[in-house]
Parts: sequence; structure tokens; C-alpha cells
Amino acid sequence: MDILFRASSVSDLMGAKGLGLTGQKRAITTYLENKYNRSREFSSKYTDKGNQMEPSSIEMVARLTGMPLFKNVVRLHNEFITGEADCVLDEAIVDIKNSWDLVTFSIRSSDYSDQMQCYMELYDKPTATVAYCLQSAPDDIIERELKGLTFKYGDNVPEWEEIRIVNNMVYDKPTFLYWIDKRDWIGEDGKAIDLIENFVHIPEHERIALVKYERDQKRMRLIEERVTMAREFIKQNFIIIETTWKSKEH
Repeated sequence: MDILFRASSVSDLMGAKGLGLTGQKRAITTYLENKYNRSREFSSKYTDKGNQMEPSSIEMVARLTGMPLFKNVVRLHNEFITGEADCVLDEAIVDIKNSWDLVTFSIRSSDYSDQMQCYMELYDKPTATVAYCLQSAPDDIIERELKGLTFKYGDNVPEWEEIRIVNNMVYDKPTFLYWIDKRDWIGEDGKAIDLIENFVHIPEHERIALVKYERDQKRMRLIEERVTMAREFIKQNFIIIETTWKSKEH
């Protein structure tokens, strides 16, 4: 069976003039994952937040938009790609992307258009929407960031530095007040007082952004062509060589 590429990875194959170096690296990685049943473990504070906040983000988007969203657990595949969209409606895909902070939420530099084309193809839907969400970080991630201040200050971390960290990771007033109580902040200096008194509450409706995509069969055919190119690259650089080795062994 030919190697299938994950919907979330196909953008790496879509170089301007072919696979390019990025596409070749993606082809190699996908080949090794499939052949040896190994995967490169990738985890960061960014992915940790996204994974933890996905259920509450689905609930928030459903509540604010009126869409009946539920977490999808059905993974599909065709002869080229495989994927598992976050939410599947009768006529649309909705995929949740949790932003790390206000800047990444506002800029939204990542392009998910090819991933959405793959989902629309797999689930046979005419449209897909990426729902960008800005949620206050969970306690364990905030605690991790606060602990990191000890590398700079040792046991004498200024109160205002802790407040600054929380201020940048929390977007609603009740959660911010929770942290003031939890850390027993008293506003020990001017910087701390200023951060506490001037906290800006961001309402939920300003913390979601929806980007809609239409199904594009021409783009999907190009994606399939690139998957075919990636498979050929794998064949030329790995499979033929392996076959030669095996022939010499016999």
C-alpha cells in the first residue's frame, strides 16, 4: 500500500516549483514513520496549551456562533491522504486552532488552507472553517512560566514580573483575579500596582476569529500530484536502494 500523508502535513509538499527541500524532508519523515512505526516526539508549551484547551474552545465557538459542534473522533483516508478533522457538520468542517498569545492570535501567520482542502475532500464537504481561539492558559502552563523566572531571579522574583507573566497569559478579569488571590499579590511596588489596576478584560467575542475556505478541486488535484511526487522521491531514494541491498544479500 502506498504511503498516506497526513492532512496536517501536506502543506510541506506544496513548494512553488515542486517538493523543494521542505517537501523532501516531509517525505522522508513520513516514510520512516510508516516503515519503522516510529514518530518524532514533538511537544512544546504551545502544543500543550492547544491540546488542553481544545474542548473548551469547541464549547466556546459553539456557544458564540450557534454551530452544533462536537469533537469528531473518526479518521478517514483515501488513496493519497489521511486526516481527522476536529468537528464535522452536515455541510462543513470546523477546525479549532488555539493561539498561544494575543500576538499569535492577531497575526495568524500559519496557513491552513491545504489542510482544510484535504478535510473537505475526505469528509466530502463544500466548506471548511478554521476557528482561531484565544483562551487563558491553563494553570499548569502558567505555573511553568512563573517557575522559569527563578532562573533569572533565583528566590527573589519581583512580584511585578509574576504579574506580567499572568497578564500576558490571561484574558478575562475573573481568571486574573483568581491569580491575584492564588499568588497573594499585594501590589508591592508601582509596576505591580499598575499591572493590577490596568488589566484589560478581552470579551469572548473578540477572542475568536473565523476563516472560511471553499472547496477547490483544482488545488486538491495539485495536492494529489505532490503526494505522488513525494512517493516517487521515496521510491528513488529509499525503496530502490533497499531492494538492491536485499538482492545482494541473497
